[in-house]
Amino acid sequence: MSIRPSEQRGRTNGDAARLCADACRLVEAGCPARIAVLTAPPGMLELPLWRLALAAAALDGSDPVAALEHARTADAGEPGDWAALSAVAYAQARIGWDRRVRRDAVSLLGVEGGADRDPLLEARTLLARAAEIHPSSSLWNDIGHVAGLSGDLDGARAAFLRSLALHPADRHATINLAVLMLRAGDPHADIMDFLGRTQLAATLPPALLLLAGGETAMAGPAEVHEWRRTTVFSYAWRRELASRLRAASAEPGGGAP
Repeated sequence: MSIRPSEQRGRTNGDAARLCADACRLVEAGCPARIAVLTAPPGMLELPLWRLALAAAALDGSDPVAALEHARTADAGEPGDWAALSAVAYAQARIGWDRRVRRDAVSLLGVEGGADRDPLLEARTLLARAAEIHPSSSLWNDIGHVAGLSGDLDGARAAFLRSLALHPADRHATINLAVLMLRAGDPHADIMDFLGRTQLAATLPPALLLLAGGETAMAGPAEVHEWRRTTVFSYAWRRELASRLRAASAEPGGGAP
């Protein structure tokens, strides 16, 4: 028995809604890379929301170039969407950081690195645009993280402080600022005083645990690549993605127009 066009559309819409529900669960479970193996029904690739989900999958799967393509497509489909802008920025930051690490390694070998424009600068600009559209402590935290990756410690400090001005209990900005203070060589007593005055309900990263335990030599300033002293993104756009996927899963066509 043949399937009438209306029946086929109903099945496709149901598939799209189920796909959004599956993708939402994967994002919330912290494994968005698995979104890439989901089979999308016809037309899903045209949706900015699904492109944003594929960007999250590619970033989690360590393919920032593919993530950048998906995120840019999502941004083009929804101009001015802060989450899409953030996804583009995250991909640019990952690419820029990878290039910087490679350049540093090449420099140690005495070989000249490339002279390409640093994508970290583009990432910072995009996040600033996103923060204008959607002011939040999370986005200012992300601006501070990218500034720190670029080596602009003063800019990073200012961004983390602006994040905390918007939300004094922001756990990412609080820990990131303390880690930045370590990198900048602030007095250990000042760092511990700052942490003692914050509303923080999160596990401290290794560098700050060492400092709290009295191992000040191990907790002091270090190279930007040293893992105990790196700041982190907030991933606010990924939480927003999960929220949008959940809403789309309740719609007949998975959010399709």
